[in-house]
Amino acid sequence: MNRQIEVGILGATGVVGQQFVSRLAGHPWFNVTWLAASERSEGRKYRLAAPWRLAAPMPDAAAAMTVNACVPGKGPRVVFSALDAAAAGELQAETEAANKQGQEEELLSRIESLTSQLITVKLSSMGNIEKTDFYDEVINQLEKILIAGVLKKFKGNQVKTSKFLGINRNTLRTKIEKYSIS
Repeated sequence: MNRQIEVGILGATGVVGQQFVSRLAGHPWFNVTWLAASERSEGRKYRLAAPWRLAAPMPDAAAAMTVNACVPGKGPRVVFSALDAAAAGELQAETEAANKQGQEEELLSRIESLTSQLITVKLSSMGNIEKTDFYDEVINQLEKILIAGVLKKFKGNQVKTSKFLGINRNTLRTKIEKYSIS
C-alpha cells in the first residue's frame, strides 16, 4: 500500500513556503494538494502569486495550483506552516476553535448513533411487555455518563460540575451516589 498523505502549506508564497513546496514535490509519503497564503495571493495561480526565489525550478504541479486563503478547516488534515509567529498565533487560535466545533459535532453525532443503537437493542430484547421503566432506564444511563464525564473534566470538583450542569450541588451528590460514580 503506497498511499500518500494529502498535505497543505500555509504561507506557501514566501521563501520558507517555497522551500516546503520544493522539498515536498515528489515526496514518497506526502502529496501537496493545498497551498495557502495571504489575501493578496488568494485565488491566483501559484506560478503568478509566488515570485520564485529558489535555485531549483518551481514544481509543475504546484505552479498549476490555485492559492487559497489561510482559513481554518479548509485545507487537508495535515498542514505545514511557513507563517511568521504573529500570523501563525492568530491562525492557530482560529484553527483550535474550528477543531473544537468539529469535534463537538462529531461527538454529538456519535452519541446520537449510540443512543439509537442502545434503544434498538433494548427494544429487541424486551419482547411483548406492556409496561416498563424503559424511558427511565435509558435516561439514567445517559445521565450517568454525562455526570461522570463532567466530573472528570473538573477533576472531581462537585461545585464546578453542578454549576456547569445547571443543577443543585445536593442533587449532584444524590445522583453520584445513585449511579455509584467514583
